[in-house]
Amino acid sequence: MQDIHAWEVSKEDAMSDHRRINFLLEQDKPASRYCRNPRRTKWEVFDKELSQSIGLWIGRVKTPTDIDWELTGVNSALINAYEKAYPLHKVSGRHRIPWWNNELKKLKIKANRAFHIAYKSRSEEDWNKHREARRTFKKLV
Repeated sequence: MQDIHAWEVSKEDAMSDHRRINFLLEQDKPASRYCRNPRRTKWEVFDKELSQSIGLWIGRVKTPTDIDWELTGVNSALINAYEKAYPLHKVSGRHRIPWWNNELKKLKIKANRAFHIAYKSRSEEDWNKHREARRTFKKLV
């Protein structure tokens, strides 16, 4: 079907003879999210846009209405320069590493737990279990 995406056969045991298949329907897919990355800010573009939009207004401001008019212009110039220098980008919501899988995740958790147990007990047997779990994880990676 065209509406099914992101399907996978579950590695967990089920009560039947078959494995469970997990999938998402197209309407279940989360909407795209947009955000701004501060490290991608182009300060030269911001400065250029702002200096082009805001001219010198010395002597043009004489009444409170003129102040409101100029502040509206400054505000819109700041917003436009900000949007051009600090663009939105699409976030997929999933930072997935292609080679990482569920088995690696479980081995990493097992190795971390073994470390904490060994650290608390300080017994050589627990340290050996931790080393073996860590070695297994590193071999699979």
